[in-house]
Amino acid sequence: MAKRRVPVPHHDPSADWTRSTTHTSAKGRHIGPGTEFSVYGEPGRFRFVEHVTTPAGVEWVTGHGGPRKVRVCRSFRPERIKRVHTKKTYVSPEEARRLVNEKNRAKREAAR
Repeated sequence: MAKRRVPVPHHDPSADWTRSTTHTSAKGRHIGPGTEFSVYGEPGRFRFVEHVTTPAGVEWVTGHGGPRKVRVCRSFRPERIKRVHTKKTYVSPEEARRLVNEKNRAKREAAR
């Protein structure tokens, strides 16, 4: 008769980790889900996924991306973030005109 296997208790080492979907870079730039950033010593751009901190104080930023045609999931120390890239949002001509009018109206009222 075969020896009965005893189940091994499972311990999740990442249970105590603190995961966050936002991070502020060393240069003060806010990074949220999907924000692109560049890393010192790495080619290409990465899209932010999460910021992780362990109870021991070790922290890293996880991102998807890399050089063209090579997409990987990588983790980096936060101090290695070189630049946070932002995209300009599209503003319709009507919305732009309304914003300019509000700005000019505020200037005229301040000058009175």
